[in-house]
Amino acid sequence: MIRLNKNTIFGLIAVVILIFGGYYFFNSKQNVQVPKEETKIEKEQVDIAKARIIAVEGSEFKFDPSSITVEKGEKIMLTFKNVGKFPHNLKVDELEISTKTVNGGEEDIIEFVSEKSGTFAMYCGVGSHREQGMEGEVVVK
Repeated sequence: MIRLNKNTIFGLIAVVILIFGGYYFFNSKQNVQVPKEETKIEKEQVDIAKARIIAVEGSEFKFDPSSITVEKGEKIMLTFKNVGKFPHNLKVDELEISTKTVNGGEEDIIEFVSEKSGTFAMYCGVGSHREQGMEGEVVVK
């Protein structure tokens, strides 16, 4: 029969702790790769920081503001918010700008860069909303 004294038991416990501690220490120093999702989010945040943010509200049957001015080549982040009761959208055909049609209380965000100068019609393309006065302009200098 094997008899173990206190010193032997404490020694064995110390060896086990050192083994597990060393394993944890050396494995915790491994390089961790950042998932591509987080990298994409950071890039989008940088892109957003470089864009000028413009907000336009739509309701029955107008835009507020009814005119927006941007610089040619300027990156724009346009937030269109429907503050009305009926579905609305925002379109500028000549600049190929088009938001989704959103219900009251909803919004859509788009980005664009205009390479054309001039004054362009901004309108709601839902039903006869444009004919009812839901129209404005985008001025590109």
